[in-house]
Amino acid sequence: GHGVYNARKQETALCLQDSAGETQLVSDTKFGAMLARQGVRPRLVVLAACHGATRSTTDAWRGMAPALVQAGVPAVVAMQGAVAVSTAQA
Repeated sequence: GHGVYNARKQETALCLQDSAGETQLVSDTKFGAMLARQGVRPRLVVLAACHGATRSTTDAWRGMAPALVQAGVPAVVAMQGAVAVSTAQA
């Protein structure tokens, strides 16, 4: 997948595609809230997307991985920078 980090907003987002092929940016806050609403949360999330581990420089709890931990996911593996698909697959 693809992830982006907006330094001005101090926010990470995932680029998710719907069944119609449209791509939407889903912020760390929205994605974490979505997971928090689920009855059963995953025990591990692997974010094979660029910047999945990038955090705000002013708030360690702002970012995709921290948002998932706050939503109740006990373990998150994520990348801070760009990651090749072959590396993520391995």
